[in-house]
Amino acid sequence: AEFVQRRNQALTESQIAHARRVAGAPQPQSIPGYACYETVEETFAAGDAFVAAKPTLAAWVSAGSSWLKTQGSGGYDMKVLRLTNRAITGDKPKLLINSAIHAREYTTAPLVLEFARWLVNGYGVNADATWILDHHEVHLMLHTNPDGRKRAESGLSWRKNVNNNHCSNSNNRGIDLNRNFSFTWNSTNGVGSSGAACNLTYRGPTAGSEPETRAL
Repeated sequence: AEFVQRRNQALTESQIAHARRVAGAPQPQSIPGYACYETVEETFAAGDAFVAAKPTLAAWVSAGSSWLKTQGSGGYDMKVLRLTNRAITGDKPKLLINSAIHAREYTTAPLVLEFARWLVNGYGVNADATWILDHHEVHLMLHTNPDGRKRAESGLSWRKNVNNNHCSNSNNRGIDLNRNFSFTWNSTNGVGSSGAACNLTYRGPTAGSEPETRAL
């Protein structure tokens, strides 16, 4: 009971804070309650800094657009941070990591960003980081669900993307991107994913229907 009270108080406080932000109050520079975790904008800014400081090691690749951006309603580029020493050419093995596909799973994006930071800052200093970037390509989609992540950053327990064509105008709208991939889509007859639009594991109307999924 005590835990539930603390949880409800935290949710209420975050909702009040969100209302104040919407009303024009100064925006916080971190996720409420998780000050050490970067926001979507801070994550992309960190990537920009890597590219500016180490252009031979870091570059952005655009893989597509988030759902909101496809609608002309804000949103984000689906960006991949490509890390490799471009001075060394050849067919290098490639590692792809995606993070934050479920918006409310806060930890993954900061973790992968820290991996990028370790690689870039460690090049020429740390033997392992240097070897990885000399002889491999590391591709990091730091935010696989940036629209949803912004909803989660407001304090909502947001999981899906924000596609408003499904369970419209509710906080349960959208598609569970990790159930939307075309590979074995709905192969278990609804076990592990749902065909109900308002369900948190809603797999979408068709396989690979979402722009974020297609980008990845």
